[in-house]
Amino acid sequence: MFRSYNNLLWSVGKVAQLNQGKRTPGIDREVALTPEQRVKLIREMGQYTFWKVKPTKWVYIPKANGKQ
Repeated sequence: MFRSYNNLLWSVGKVAQLNQGKRTPGIDREVALTPEQRVKLIREMGQYTFWKVKPTKWVYIPKANGKQ
């Protein structure tokens, strides 16, 4: 879901157009209200690289009867 382009478009539209606090600056003190600013935001967010999940490390616990 995080990597979906449609979800990215919907999220930016929801925050920049439909949200009641759309004129309140965020943590970066910026407000993206114009279409050009929204397009710039979408392009920047589309370039983020996501981490890859590492496999779970298996640790066998020795039992009293010798089985795993």
